[in-house]
Amino acid sequence: MRIDATYKTCGECGRHNGVETDTRIQCDVCETVVGADSHLDIKTFENTNNGTQVTDFEFCSWKCCFEKLRTIECNDFARLPYLQFDLDGPISYKAFLEAAKEFKG
Repeated sequence: MRIDATYKTCGECGRHNGVETDTRIQCDVCETVVGADSHLDIKTFENTNNGTQVTDFEFCSWKCCFEKLRTIECNDFARLPYLQFDLDGPISYKAFLEAAKEFKG
């Protein structure tokens, strides 16, 4: 879930004059909050009588991403997160390989 940034507001004119908190992401599995540039996301596209329904899922780690993948039901397709080779930590390529080893589909 995306938690939008909040802004400081000028008491006189009401305009934004700075960022109070940056945009953050809450993991859809474990509810950990991470920065907007430190998360993974999946989009599912489902055909319905009213057109295509798009659902967004956001995660703090590949482990949480794979956990959610087990439960997603979709009748069309899903867009999976990109692999990022230049990062460390829970969204890195190495973390993907570890989570993939544990994934038993």
